[in-house]
Amino acid sequence: FRVRPDRKVGERIDFTETLYWNACLRSDEKGSTSVTFHLNDSVTSFRVWAEGFSQEAHLGSSSTLVESREPFYLEPKIPLEVSGGDVIRLPVALVNNLQEEVKGSIKFQIEGKGVSLALPSLVDSKFSLKAEQRSRKMYDLKVHNQRDSCRITIKGKSPHANESISREVEVVPNGFPFQMFGSGLIEPGTKNMHVFKVPGGLLKGTMKTEIKLYCTPEGSLAEAVKSLNK
Repeated sequence: FRVRPDRKVGERIDFTETLYWNACLRSDEKGSTSVTFHLNDSVTSFRVWAEGFSQEAHLGSSSTLVESREPFYLEPKIPLEVSGGDVIRLPVALVNNLQEEVKGSIKFQIEGKGVSLALPSLVDSKFSLKAEQRSRKMYDLKVHNQRDSCRITIKGKSPHANESISREVEVVPNGFPFQMFGSGLIEPGTKNMHVFKVPGGLLKGTMKTEIKLYCTPEGSLAEAVKSLNK
């Protein structure tokens, strides 16, 4: 196994859960084979399973653990989706696996307007970890009532090692969602018009419009098949 080829030192953005899958792997004459796969950016243990059968229909299986470690890393518990008006109490674990003290700072970078730090003054805070020590810091993040897709990046900098972990967070506004749609056929030289009445009480910044044009029947069919596969 190896790290992904485009990974930068100290950067963690890939948290794919299944690293490798092969349902038709053949062994050599001695019954041996090998595989190569890339690790994601999680600092954790991975369970590797192997199951097989022989030409005589004999079954066998085995498993082992692969452990991924970093000398120093951050582990925030960032939710995947939040609602407008929420307050995120974000715990950030700091782990020092070195045999010496590590001092540095933590910095937040938030892309998007749906989430912001409750106390902007904490955007850069100091930390100090003794050898083989774990610690935890808590940060409050405000969720604004608007639909958005935000990327939260937390960076830890020290003279010994740098760490950067990034996650996507979907912000869903309050209220009950609803949809209005229309369809029709546009012939050459004709128009097709639809009038929609937007109800009162619509939350500002939550309305989303989308127009799809299919030039051939095959395009509409391909979109239907794509929806079924989700």
